[in-house]
Amino acid sequence: MGKPRRTRVSGQIPEVDNATKWMIYLVGNLSSYAKSLNPDFIIVANMGEGLDMLSNESFLASIDVVEREGVWYTNNELVDLGETSEALYWLRCARDQGKDIIVTDYAWSKDHVYNALTKARNEGFYIYIAPTRDLDRLPLYIPVYNSFDSVSSPEPVLV
Repeated sequence: MGKPRRTRVSGQIPEVDNATKWMIYLVGNLSSYAKSLNPDFIIVANMGEGLDMLSNESFLASIDVVEREGVWYTNNELVDLGETSEALYWLRCARDQGKDIIVTDYAWSKDHVYNALTKARNEGFYIYIAPTRDLDRLPLYIPVYNSFDSVSSPEPVLV
């Protein structure tokens, strides 16, 4: 794929005839450069609404990990079934091409967390279920070693 055509420049931000082509071109160049410096460099693409870019062989070859937010839950509510179905279609395609998949969902009720963990495990995806959209604290399902008393307790105490 050649360099996408730029239609005009307004200030510092180029306007382009096809932003998807530009993103594929950009990620491909960044990936090539990073991997020329270190072949073990890992490229993670947070796909957002651009999951259909995974149909592009060049783009898929440029990345190692696909990340998507809000596959099953967002703001502790179920994501629309149609959106979940479309996301799963593309994530499964990438998984089947050997890409690791990371899902970030936003849920805090016990049932929602358990449901999302189970679904991700069944799909072979990694998942992080955030207790807030701020991503400023760990969820309760992850054990945290806050502290331990090294004098009276030889083992860390889960709090």
